[in-house]
Amino acid sequence: MSVTVLQQPPIAVFRGEEDVSSAGPRREALRRCLRTESPLISVDLGDITFLDSSAVGDLIHMAEALEKKGRALEIRRCSRDTLRLLQLAGLGMIGSVHFTEHSATVRVLKRKPA
Repeated sequence: MSVTVLQQPPIAVFRGEEDVSSAGPRREALRRCLRTESPLISVDLGDITFLDSSAVGDLIHMAEALEKKGRALEIRRCSRDTLRLLQLAGLGMIGSVHFTEHSATVRVLKRKPA
């Protein structure tokens, strides 16, 4: 597992297995992204081999925090299976989340504004 944060705009690039054992470095990388003033934070999942519920939960919490501040989360390059997992977990229901460059044709659902 590894997470690299690229600057301008901030992109967290996840590689390998993301599970509870990698939660500390993953959460620190996501916090670094949140501390920026960028209106868009990207998370690249193209090199993920495994994503557990702790990682999915971290992405959901990040998306909710960004949405409260009028900012957005872009999920890049996720596989069809990863996209399905994130959708089932409800990440796609957060209005400020966008999926790009994925290899899936799964319909992305959006929550209606309150």
